[in-house]
Amino acid sequence: EQHVDTAKSCVGLAGVYYAEANYDKSLEYYERALKIQLVVVGEQHPDTAGSCVGMANVYDEQGKDSNALELYECALKIYRAVQGEEHTNTAMAYNNMAGVYAKQRNFDKSLEQYGRALNIYRALLGEKHPDTAVTYNNMAAVYEKQGNYSKALEQYERALKIYHAVLGEQHPTTAMAYNNIASVHSKEGNYDK
Repeated sequence: EQHVDTAKSCVGLAGVYYAEANYDKSLEYYERALKIQLVVVGEQHPDTAGSCVGMANVYDEQGKDSNALELYECALKIYRAVQGEEHTNTAMAYNNMAGVYAKQRNFDKSLEQYGRALNIYRALLGEKHPDTAVTYNNMAAVYEKQGNYSKALEQYERALKIYHAVLGEQHPTTAMAYNNIASVHSKEGNYDK
């Protein structure tokens, strides 16, 4: 029962339940995994942080923002301590927190966290990487919600450029980027664009 493989199995089952939107069962298995991980690998371990992220994702889906943020912050602290600031897991934690802040309409905090994630992705993965593009897209969505359409278009166009280069013209994500840009133009009354 108190073995790293048992914890990994629990995380796997939690992921399956999450994918099926069975959030109570997913939480149950993430909690079981976390209890084992705390004993077997300790608090300062990426696996422990991963379970915190999994639980936070469940809470995020359930609209329990404060629970989600608390666990994302816990994961962030672990990732920063163990893997450092310049790591994709750290960027992912910032990105996740930014998403919750955006849902709460705390746009300044959201953009701050997305900015941190973006800086890490650009430093580690480069400008032409899907994770970089996703972060530009997420920032654009926040600017759009704020009504800052010029900044939204700027970020959406950056995302589109990357998607186009990396995924190609025919990819659904590229199409989504065109749609996002069209949506902003429509809100601005620029129907010919």
